[in-house]
Amino acid sequence: MLGRTLSLPEAVLEQIEEDNPKLNEKCCRVLIKWTEVFGPSATYESLAKALQHPAVGRGALAVKYCDVPGDVYTGTEASPISCKIVDDLRWSCPVFLSYQWDLQETVKGLKNRIEENGIQCWMDIGQMGGGDALFAKIDAGIRACKVFVCCVTKRYCQSDACQREATLACNLKKPIIPLLFENMSWPPEGQLALIFTTLLYIKMSVEHEEFPDTQFQEMMRKVGEFVQT
Repeated sequence: MLGRTLSLPEAVLEQIEEDNPKLNEKCCRVLIKWTEVFGPSATYESLAKALQHPAVGRGALAVKYCDVPGDVYTGTEASPISCKIVDDLRWSCPVFLSYQWDLQETVKGLKNRIEENGIQCWMDIGQMGGGDALFAKIDAGIRACKVFVCCVTKRYCQSDACQREATLACNLKKPIIPLLFENMSWPPEGQLALIFTTLLYIKMSVEHEEFPDTQFQEMMRKVGEFVQT
């Protein structure tokens, strides 16, 4: 109902409904699509009014996210929506994709394939900048995810950033699915050996920018087990 109140086309809403079986995923895609379609016109004022519409009845969310002082929107400034609201949902994606930057284009393709199957993924593609803000988003993404998928290469195992991500996921007791993108000994030597030693990897060899169907479906079965819980 929120999507209709925000004037998104019915065809777009039907596609979102079809592709995203879970409520939080639907909400995330609706807000992302709304900001894409309406650009600067997608303002906090518009969102607050939509949330407070009788058909939606989510005035509390308007207070939480739109800085509304009470149950009625009284603001006059139509400020464009920042990344805050969309980010809050995006960092709650059920799958966290951890990778080393040399593999970025391959992992982008993996993310697209997984999301085509109706499961949203968190992936740092560098749009957030660096420093403390980036670390905070990564921390939030790992804490919110239901399963941590690591795309393992030799450079991944040598990367301080990747080691920190995997260590945090392990300490938080997140389910970890290692995808092996290179021929290497298992568990790999170094800090990650203690994390990976009890885990079974999936060999994910990519040919002509395509993921092998058998291995991809095996990964999706494992992801599905954790996402559905």
